[in-house]
Amino acid sequence: MLIHPSQIEPSHKIYTPAPEDVEWAKGVVKVFEEEGIAKGMAAVTYLGKMVDTPVYDNARTILATMVEIDAFDKKRKKA
Repeated sequence: MLIHPSQIEPSHKIYTPAPEDVEWAKGVVKVFEEEGIAKGMAAVTYLGKMVDTPVYDNARTILATMVEIDAFDKKRKKA
């Protein structure tokens, strides 16, 4: 929880996923949705590693975090 606006920028720096993690998450989501969910499979392989529902959920959380931070930053720049 943040209690002062001056805490926003440091918080975003701490919690923003690394670019390579975002790329990984995008790949996981794409492969799991196209090869797993669409074909009724419980697990697929991405970059030589197993991807199942918990891994997919983690990747979606990473992407959701980026969406929230980006949306907040865009809104803040307009103000």
